[in-house]
Amino acid sequence: MSSYEIKVPYDWAERRKWLRLPFPEGEYRDRVARLVGLMEARGLEALLIYGQGLDANLRYLANLQSHGGESAMAVTSDGQSWISTTWLLHGEPMHSMVWESWVEEFVPAADGPELMRRAVDWLKDKAAGPRGGYVARIGLSGFGVMPVGAWDALRESLGGQPDICDDMMLTLRLTKSAKEAEYLRKACVISGAGIQAAMDAVQAGASEVEVASKAHAEMFLAGAETLAFGTAVVAGPRAGLKHANPSQRRMKAGELVFLDMGASYEGYNADLSRCVAVGDEVPRDALDMLQRAEDVFHDMIAAMKPGTAVAELARLYEDATRAYGYESEAMPAAFGHGVGVSLFERPLMGRGSPDVLQPGMAFAFEPMLVRYRFGTAVVEETILITETGAEILSGLPTRIYSV
Repeated sequence: MSSYEIKVPYDWAERRKWLRLPFPEGEYRDRVARLVGLMEARGLEALLIYGQGLDANLRYLANLQSHGGESAMAVTSDGQSWISTTWLLHGEPMHSMVWESWVEEFVPAADGPELMRRAVDWLKDKAAGPRGGYVARIGLSGFGVMPVGAWDALRESLGGQPDICDDMMLTLRLTKSAKEAEYLRKACVISGAGIQAAMDAVQAGASEVEVASKAHAEMFLAGAETLAFGTAVVAGPRAGLKHANPSQRRMKAGELVFLDMGASYEGYNADLSRCVAVGDEVPRDALDMLQRAEDVFHDMIAAMKPGTAVAELARLYEDATRAYGYESEAMPAAFGHGVGVSLFERPLMGRGSPDVLQPGMAFAFEPMLVRYRFGTAVVEETILITETGAEILSGLPTRIYSV
């Protein structure tokens, strides 16, 4: 069988005609420069970033959006960059949107092992110093998702084992730039519109999927590129399980409804939740749990500022839920998660977190109360830490108990 002959040219001269970047190219180059600083601190000559599918690290650094297959980026200590992917739709790199990356040096690869061999060949070619062709210390980000075949090919090509640096990219992405904050804010406003549409659709007799469809339509009309995660619309006893896919079950007056959804905008993700009761008459025990969940939310927001340790917030969460009589419904192991180009990143939000809040950190904050077979009460918002405190990004009201 003859080999496939590529019909659409993908050299840099052709790719740059179609280039569309969500950030100025200078911001991407600044990210690479900051990464080089982290590499130098560890004594690395180069870093190889490996990912599968739509990988957050590769989108963050290269705007490489491979929705399938395996991809990689190599960065040298003098800031030179190279990218490759096995995601070649119809055999055509340009069908796989490689033209959206600003990195000039690109080669396609057939599979993971070839991807690793090509990366090491490029690194050896670019290696600086009197021992040119030999990379003394290379770091690897993405070891946690790398298949055995790619790992074996990498070690064989290097003639040794790379330093595992899976934490390095999370550190690099920990604080957001002004432009990143702008995109997060937009994603949150879009998500808030979806939550509002869902609340407007909640009524006795409405099905969970009907409510979810109204939310989805509103988010996409407002500018969502995609959903950040699977939407949860859960009513009745299942609301005490918190997360569940929307079903055909129809809502009943007085029961609690858990709404959790988020939009993605320019690759940045939002995560919002609201909980309401169906109808105007909210059962007393449900109303009390909803009110106390909101009280806990605002108590903790008031304590958020640069220099606040997440571990201190965990203690506040436990103290507040105990004081309000909801210690058994609290989930102190985790009350949120960092958000950005991935839905889960640093800062770590929960008991045992080593992180301390700093300006530019962004996270989904969800100090929840969950009662099995009864329901969930939580106000979840995506939060940005500023120089003076915490900014709630969606603008959606928090005191909404019934619809």
